[in-house]
Amino acid sequence: MYPTISLLSVFRALPDATLLLSAELRIEAVSNSYLAATLTRREDLLGHCMFEVFPDNPATPEAHSVRNLRASLEQVLATRQPHIMLQQRYDVPDPSRPGQFVERHWLPRNTPILDEQGRVSHILHSVSDVTLLAAGLDRHQATSAELLDTQQQLRQVNRELEARVAERTRAQHEALAALRESETRFRIMADAAPNQVWAVNPDSTIRYANQAFLDFVGVSLEEYVATGWSAYLPPQELQLAQHTLTEAIRTRSQYRLEHRMRRHDGQYRWLLAQAAPSFYPNGDLYGYVGSAIDITDLKQANEQLTRTNQGLDNFVYAASHDLKQPVNNLAGLFEEMRRSSTFADAAEEQLLVPLVHEALQQLSITIDDLAALGQAQQFSQTHAELVSLDDLTEDVVNTLEPQVRVARARITTDFQAWPALSFARANLRTILLNLLGNSLKYADPARAARIHVSMWVEQGRPVLVVEDNGLGFDAEKHGTELFHLFRRLHTHIAGTGVGLYLVYRIVEANGGSIEVDSQPGEGATFRIRFGTA
Repeated sequence: MYPTISLLSVFRALPDATLLLSAELRIEAVSNSYLAATLTRREDLLGHCMFEVFPDNPATPEAHSVRNLRASLEQVLATRQPHIMLQQRYDVPDPSRPGQFVERHWLPRNTPILDEQGRVSHILHSVSDVTLLAAGLDRHQATSAELLDTQQQLRQVNRELEARVAERTRAQHEALAALRESETRFRIMADAAPNQVWAVNPDSTIRYANQAFLDFVGVSLEEYVATGWSAYLPPQELQLAQHTLTEAIRTRSQYRLEHRMRRHDGQYRWLLAQAAPSFYPNGDLYGYVGSAIDITDLKQANEQLTRTNQGLDNFVYAASHDLKQPVNNLAGLFEEMRRSSTFADAAEEQLLVPLVHEALQQLSITIDDLAALGQAQQFSQTHAELVSLDDLTEDVVNTLEPQVRVARARITTDFQAWPALSFARANLRTILLNLLGNSLKYADPARAARIHVSMWVEQGRPVLVVEDNGLGFDAEKHGTELFHLFRRLHTHIAGTGVGLYLVYRIVEANGGSIEVDSQPGEGATFRIRFGTA
């Protein structure tokens, strides 16, 4: 006889990140997906109170992570009703850096499990990781390595079972019976889950949908199986959705898609759907088991944020443009006053005139930087051309000639790996002008400045590197805030804190990324990985 597949094994293999909590909020079971999402090990969780292993992050006291989750769990215990929480920030301990935390944003759901007397004996605590969505970057991936490991384990179990069974026909019947029992248990658990759970056959036809899914579309399971999902997707999006699913099935890879689906009230809602393949004991594909969450509100919030940012950019550009002429007029009036007026006190003149002149100059620089910043939202639509890096660097260095002389700088280049880059020339010039300008501005006065500009190739993509031997800074401490607007680390040197933010906006708008290595007194190295060549 084959051993019956245990409920604990089914729980561990759930595609959702789920905990089984006792009424005392101690962890009794953990799904593999939960371990992967929270960077934890099962032996470190089982038997412990939820809040012992997942404390508050001291660096984000405003999140109130423990307080909010405890309130939800206590509400479920008191009312014996499910509770779906709003998006929560709940950072998890970083196993590679003791005492540190990794930022995480979740959509938690807490569902009671009642005993025969109607009391809450356990709570299903399920979470969906929406960290990438909360940051405005519409990216979210599961760990394929663990999926592959699970598949290999299943195949190994199947091989061991087949080696001990003499009659193959009888073994298949027993395996199918065990699978039906497991599927029955899975459906009972899935129907208790508040998020949408579904399964499809290897030909992508509907096998199962839980009660939450059926409540969403407003039909019975029999009707949904008969019609399939095509009746509920926008016609213009159906082909892409069907192709994505069938391609995942063909390659036995993880399925993930954001798509719209018609709710029972006729409104189309955005769903984030994910699924993984499931196999019979003999290795044949059973189908795909997945889940979906409604992300409509989150997408609308991100779209509103984008519109707000664009409006602010337009306002900044218009305001800086309108302020430029009055500032120029004020500077001209000041110069005229200097020529036509005489201070009664020479000492007062020597003190006040440089201060006013410096203030006007700094105001003019700030307005120019804000005007450039106001155009940042248009960078991704700027026309690209093939730009010679040698020619562009020479142009930038000539522009910075006064600063080069002051810093006694020697600037070297090496573009042999990638001599020319397809990019908007004005934008690429802005990147080089700000990076080289910073290297000169923050040069160490105790030594002559040395700056090296080069181009590398990593995984077939170009990487621009700017290295210097300047003052440097603590990149590990300040690296994440370095590219914030108006952020300056060396306040003893004049500046606006706009340049690096502008570089970041240009690079990000073109699908690239930027990183920096630096230590105080050891200079800095900036690396820009371009998204397109």
